[in-house]
Amino acid sequence: MLSSIISSTELRRRPGAARKAAKSGVVFITERGRPAFALLSVAGYEQIMLTAAFAVDTPKSEKPYSVQRLKTSEPLVPPKPNEFDSA
Repeated sequence: MLSSIISSTELRRRPGAARKAAKSGVVFITERGRPAFALLSVAGYEQIMLTAAFAVDTPKSEKPYSVQRLKTSEPLVPPKPNEFDSA
């Protein structure tokens, strides 16, 4: 799953480009240079919800991976910009 970064100003100028990028991964929307929102497709959202349901409903001994929560004091650092910024 690819991810992109876009400012809220750029989102207002090019909403179609943001929707297109959201089809292939999460689009982080920034305000004043800091992550504020995440845009993703319905399919991406459903995948996240299914993964979360699996993590909650499956006993720890049956999980193929471990689920860890981020500490609230840790800042969200989105990935570096990719093809979205060059479009």
